[in-house]
Amino acid sequence: MLITGNRIKFFNIIHLFILVMSYSVYASDLSTHNELNNSGNDAYIMQQGNYNQSEITQYGYTQQASIKQTAHLSSAQLYQHGHRNTAMLIQQGIQNTLLSEQKGSDNNLVAYQSGAHNTASFIQIGNQNHIEMHQTGETNLIAVKQQGSSNQAYISQVGNGLGADVIQNGNHQFISIQQGW
Repeated sequence: MLITGNRIKFFNIIHLFILVMSYSVYASDLSTHNELNNSGNDAYIMQQGNYNQSEITQYGYTQQASIKQTAHLSSAQLYQHGHRNTAMLIQQGIQNTLLSEQKGSDNNLVAYQSGAHNTASFIQIGNQNHIEMHQTGETNLIAVKQQGSSNQAYISQVGNGLGADVIQNGNHQFISIQQGW
């Protein structure tokens, strides 16, 4: 399903049938929800696997969001309120969870997670904040909250049982964390 300019465009049904058959994914295995309000918002959800859930909610103008899950039993939720926010969430593996909330304008999030039983949570309130996250392994946890403007967080975790909890309040703050192998 591709959503552009608050209109849903469905791929050709034959193409969708071929896609479903080629990845052994059935409609009953997937749960998706998209809610776009106002103009110029784009949302894209692609899921492969069984029992995945995803949700994108956007309020405001000219926002972009994508969720790609090639996983099983995983969930992703993305909420954007404001203008020109962007988010790209990618998950691979089993039972991973990604949660994101962006309020304000010109915020950016890029998150990649693979492995099993990983959790990532992001909150950005303000303007021109940026988060990049890469997490690989099992039972890892990342939580980031940025409140203010022009803050940046870069987090990479590779391994098992790792955790990072970041809170940045204020403006023009920077943090970079790299853990694991």
